[in-house]
Amino acid sequence: MTVHVTVKNVGDAVFVSPRNSALLEATVKIIGVATLAGRKYVPQLAPGASAELDVVARSRGSIAAAGGLRYSVVVIVNGDGQAEEATLDNNGEYVKAATFPLC
Repeated sequence: MTVHVTVKNVGDAVFVSPRNSALLEATVKIIGVATLAGRKYVPQLAPGASAELDVVARSRGSIAAAGGLRYSVVVIVNGDGQAEEATLDNNGEYVKAATFPLC
């Protein structure tokens, strides 16, 4: 599953991702079936700049007949805490629940 995320630099300095740091994490939980996870690096961002990122969340096994099942998505930016931030006030998790379409 691909999770489309917009990230924005709300600070007043250029953001440069620390080396080998996965700063954007997406977890998709298909209720009672599986949990999918994906990570992606956040690119360099000027102050006020944003980027559209696609995070591919995968499961270790196949998911048969996912159509019509409920799922939730949790996205965390800087979950590993390796990016220095002037303030942590903007941190949080955004959770969205939806349903797979029937195919």
